[in-house]
Amino acid sequence: MSSRSRINLRKLVVISALLTANFVWCQSSSHRVVPASPLTEARAQMAKHDLQSAENSIWKVLSSDPNNSDALLLLGMVRSDQQRFAEAETLFNRVLQLDPNSAAAHLNLGKSYLGEKKLANAMVEYQKAGQLLPHDVEVHVTLARLYAANGEFASALSSLDAIPESRLPPDAVPVRVACLLALGRQDQAIKLAHAVKSPSVALAVAEVFVTSKLPQESLKLLSAAAASGKRPPARFYFVKGQALDASGNSAAALENFQKAIALEPNSEEYLLTTAELYARQGKHPEAFEVLQRTYKLDSTSPQVLRPLILEASFSGKSADVQDAAEQLAKSDEPQDLFVAASVFLKNVRQDEAVPLLEKYVEKVPNNATAWVGLGVGYEDLKRFADAQKAFERALQADPKFVDAEYQLGILTSVNGNSGGSIQHFEHAIQINPDHAPSLEKLGGLYLQAGEFEKARDVLLKSEALDPHNRQVEYGLALVYGKLGNREEARIHMDRFEKAGPIGATEKK
Repeated sequence: MSSRSRINLRKLVVISALLTANFVWCQSSSHRVVPASPLTEARAQMAKHDLQSAENSIWKVLSSDPNNSDALLLLGMVRSDQQRFAEAETLFNRVLQLDPNSAAAHLNLGKSYLGEKKLANAMVEYQKAGQLLPHDVEVHVTLARLYAANGEFASALSSLDAIPESRLPPDAVPVRVACLLALGRQDQAIKLAHAVKSPSVALAVAEVFVTSKLPQESLKLLSAAAASGKRPPARFYFVKGQALDASGNSAAALENFQKAIALEPNSEEYLLTTAELYARQGKHPEAFEVLQRTYKLDSTSPQVLRPLILEASFSGKSADVQDAAEQLAKSDEPQDLFVAASVFLKNVRQDEAVPLLEKYVEKVPNNATAWVGLGVGYEDLKRFADAQKAFERALQADPKFVDAEYQLGILTSVNGNSGGSIQHFEHAIQINPDHAPSLEKLGGLYLQAGEFEKARDVLLKSEALDPHNRQVEYGLALVYGKLGNREEARIHMDRFEKAGPIGATEKK
C-alpha cells in the first residue's frame, strides 16, 4: 500500500473516531455506542500494519458474505503485503469477476504482479487502472516506468505527459530523462536534469546518465548535488565511482567505491562492483578478498559465487572455494555448472565434475574447453574410450583448439601408441608453434625414437618458452649426450639438478 493510501486510511480512522464521539455525546443519556464496521476496523488495522488483526476483521464479513467485493479486495491487499502473491492475485481476480470496473482491483493486482516481477502482467493491469483513473498520478508514473522497462520510451513519455506539470512528482524526473536519452533527445534531457533542485533526484538522474554512457554529465550533476551542503549518502559515492570509472579514472573510482562501502559495508552491489574493478585491473587477490566479504553476506547467490570462484582461480585459491562450488553446482544455468566443475577438476573431484560437465555439454555442445575438461575427467576416472571421444568432440567444435590435440597426444601415449601420440603433438605445434607442453612431450618421444636432432630442436624451443622446466633440461642432457656433445650435456644436467622437483612445471 502506498504512503498516500496509508495517510487516507488514517484520516478515515480519525473521522470515524470523531463521528463516534459526537454520537455518544448526543446520545449520552441512553449510553448507546455504534461500533465501527469490521471493514473500517480492518482498514485502520492495515494502516498500523497489524495484518493479522485486519485479516480477522475481514473474515467477520466474508464468513457470512463470501462475495463481498470490498472484503475480498482488502484480504487481497493483506496477502500482497504478506508477499503471498498467488493468493492475492486470486482474490483480486475474484473482485474483478464481481466488478470488472473496479479500479482498485486492477491497481492492486498490478502491484501484486510487480511484487513477483511479472512486468508484462503488471503493465496490463496498470493500463486498465489508468483508463478508470485518468487523473491518478501514481498510476501514470508507474505505467511510465513499466513502459520504459519494456523499451517503449515514447509510450512512457506519453504517460508522464498525461500528468499536469504542477502535479508531476520529483521522482518522475529520472524516468523522463531516461526516456528522452533513449529517444535521442539528449539536449532536452540535459536541460531537464540541470533544472533539478532536489539532491536526491539529482543523484537518481546522475545514475541515469551513467547508465546512458554520459559520465561527464553525471559528474556535473553530482558536483551540484554535493554543493547543497548536505552530507552525501553512500549511493552518491557509488554513482560517482561509476562515473569516474566510465571516464577512465579508475583510481578515483576505487576511492569512491571504498567510501560507499565504508558507509554501507553490507551492500552486495557496492562490494561486487569494487571487486569487478579490481579484477579488471588485474588485482585478483584484492578482488578475491572483497568477494569473500560478499560471500559472507550471501552464500547462495550465483551473482556472488561466479566471480568468487573465478577470482579464486586467478589467485591460486581454488581449494578455498569448494563450498561455494558445491552451492553453485545446484544452479540450472550452464555457465554455473561449468564454473563449479572447473573447481572440482582442480581439486581432483572428478566424480563430481564429470556429471556437471555432461549436463553442460548437453546444453552447450560447441564449447571445446568444456569437452576437454570432460575428457580430462574421464581420463582420470580411467574411462579412456569416453575421454578420447570427448577430446575428438572438442576438435569438432574447434579444429584449432590446441589443448584438445595435446590431450589426445597424452592419451594416445598412455595407451602405448607412440606414433599416434607424435602425430597429435606435431599437429598441436602446427596449431600453436609456441605450445611449450607439446614441445616438451614431442621432444621426449623423438628421443625415445632415436631422432636426436629433432628432439634437440623441439626441446630447445620448449626450454626458451619454459626455462625452469626440469624435465626439459634432463631431456636436453640426454640428447646432447647421444649426440656426443658432452659440454652441453653437462650444462643441461647442472640446470636439471639445480631446478625444482620433476613435474613442478609440467602441465598435463
